[in-house]
Amino acid sequence: MQRLLLAPLLFLGACASTGEDGPAQTASDVQAELPSPEEQARIAAEMAELAQPGPEHERLAAMAGSWDLEQRMYMPGSDTPMVMQGRAESEMVLGGRFLEIRTRVAGLSESIGYLGFDRRHGEFTTVGFDTLGTYWVSGQGPYDPEREALVLYGEDVDPTAGVTQKFEFVIAQPSPDELRVEVIFLPGSFGNTEPWKAVELVQTRRADG
Repeated sequence: MQRLLLAPLLFLGACASTGEDGPAQTASDVQAELPSPEEQARIAAEMAELAQPGPEHERLAAMAGSWDLEQRMYMPGSDTPMVMQGRAESEMVLGGRFLEIRTRVAGLSESIGYLGFDRRHGEFTTVGFDTLGTYWVSGQGPYDPEREALVLYGEDVDPTAGVTQKFEFVIAQPSPDELRVEVIFLPGSFGNTEPWKAVELVQTRRADG
């Protein structure tokens, strides 16, 4: 690990030494700019510790399993949703670092998504892909104790519609056997002046999951 940390520092130092605006740095100059061996060891140890799952990953692990899914889609200004049924399968992957989520909504779409927690920045993260497009969406943010949910903010520039969509993924688990996910478009995304809850997923744990 210490050598892996040292290699990019040496590379950056070597690149800096070849500039045309001044004399080349000597090996001793580069060595003088590197962290001390003790500091290198401290950084390496901290990086290794942060690379392991933490307590926040237990929250994600609680969402693993097999779920029946009801997808509710709302038009702007309407409280009457279009309702569709589906399934979701979730499992922790990559040594418990990420929750992989696969969903299928009959007659509409399939999706693959990942939830994680970045211990370096102290934020939950998500990235998702589905059959409704060839692009991906992502978000990041904290657990909000007032809303009792993960609230992950994201943006997507849509060149076709000429808009920048700004949205929140709000992910709550009211009980071990229930999950709720909302996709809320924030004001200005589509000319809306108020937050617009476009999608709500209500998931119920299957008896066999």
